[in-house]
Amino acid sequence: MPPPISKFKYECAVEFSSGNMVRLPVYFAKDNEEPITCQVSHNQIQLSSLSSGEERVKLILLWVSEDGQYEYQFEFTNNSAEDLHKTMPRMQHPTPPLHSPSTPLNMILYDCHQLAGCCSSCLATSIQTDYKCGWCFRASGINDCSIVEECISIATQTNRFTTQSGDCPLPIITSISPTSGPTTGGTTVTLTGSDLGIAVDDVVEVSFGASSCAVGDIFYIPGTTIVCNTTESDTVGAVSVTVDIQRNATIVSTNSFLNPHFVYAVPRVLSVFPLYGPKSGGTVITIKGAALNISNSSETKVKLAGVYCTIRIIKYTDIVCITQPRHEGSGLVQISIDAATLFGDGMEYTYTDDPIFYSVYPKNTIPV
Repeated sequence: MPPPISKFKYECAVEFSSGNMVRLPVYFAKDNEEPITCQVSHNQIQLSSLSSGEERVKLILLWVSEDGQYEYQFEFTNNSAEDLHKTMPRMQHPTPPLHSPSTPLNMILYDCHQLAGCCSSCLATSIQTDYKCGWCFRASGINDCSIVEECISIATQTNRFTTQSGDCPLPIITSISPTSGPTTGGTTVTLTGSDLGIAVDDVVEVSFGASSCAVGDIFYIPGTTIVCNTTESDTVGAVSVTVDIQRNATIVSTNSFLNPHFVYAVPRVLSVFPLYGPKSGGTVITIKGAALNISNSSETKVKLAGVYCTIRIIKYTDIVCITQPRHEGSGLVQISIDAATLFGDGMEYTYTDDPIFYSVYPKNTIPV
């Protein structure tokens, strides 16, 4: 390393993917000897500008003349660098090479506050990434995801910082979608809320009234989202939705008085018109019934004689669809709503020959 001779000095710089560079002061362990320490402060780097709460950046060492006319850049080559978090006062790095710099030292800048909005998701983020995030219970009542240095200081000694899931607030469900489904079950429901566990294994049970809802792990988002599939229910009407979450050796539940409700219904088909149309398709079919628009309407299917009918409108009492091409023949009218399969009693749809025109008469008309 070139010595920091007179008229030259060292600086550290953090380079963002946008090309912007923030310069940082440099300190030496003793009398300009290695190791070099880069002083990092959130006053110099505005992490609030990070679009997703985190960004991978490059650390560069600068050898700069005091008059600003000369500048040399050396990239660090340590591939096992520890992450840089928002208020870490120092971070030591190895000596940069003078020639043929290889892979640069990449770091991750992150802002706990932007990464998580509830206690469970905050702790999950810390576990998944090894970031130093925890939940800060502030005296003001405006709690947030933070690091301990930001949460507790001389001026904020009444705040409380935790990294233990057992300290998180009770789970809350704020919304469910869809809000209804057939009593036969099979409805995929998304529950959104806060503090819904830090891992899917924390979700002990989801109940819709007296029936369970089977939890899947594919679409689970720590702290905020649970996706489950309803099972068969003996109850018709609105039922309370409850979630049980494991917290260390304790199981906590959402408040049933505040939870949204799910409505179990029994869909029915009363009539289908018309019951025949040309084999080339294009016939507009109207199906009358009840509770036809429950569940995820986009998943509802209609078949006429084994061929899908393209749905255009779904209402509580009506489904309007357009037939697709098929060879001549007849078959049942079938509607599938999740695990419910409906057949119109005694109703069959018939594909007929396409109409043929032999002549038009008269060929001349009197203009109006």
